[in-house]
Amino acid sequence: MPLTHQHQLQVLTDILKEQSEECCATVAEYEQIERIAKELMANADFSQQEAVMQQLENIYSYAQQGKGSPNPNELATAYQQEIENWVQEVDPANFG
Repeated sequence: MPLTHQHQLQVLTDILKEQSEECCATVAEYEQIERIAKELMANADFSQQEAVMQQLENIYSYAQQGKGSPNPNELATAYQQEIENWVQEVDPANFG
């Protein structure tokens, strides 16, 4: 059974929160973030919400950088403030 967009947002924010709080990340986490962000960007529910789409694009780009980074933890640390902002913007509680 596929995850609903609410569940996808929850998984995405959970991973991002953990990366922000612990300033560490794995390539597998970046790959999962990339997959979820890509699926959400293709979701018709979000296509009309420009601010959310922009944040998802930023998250997707971050994940692409992270999965190819020689030091994934360093990237999570460098993006800590952005990650905190993304978590607020794509919080599942903001969507019905």
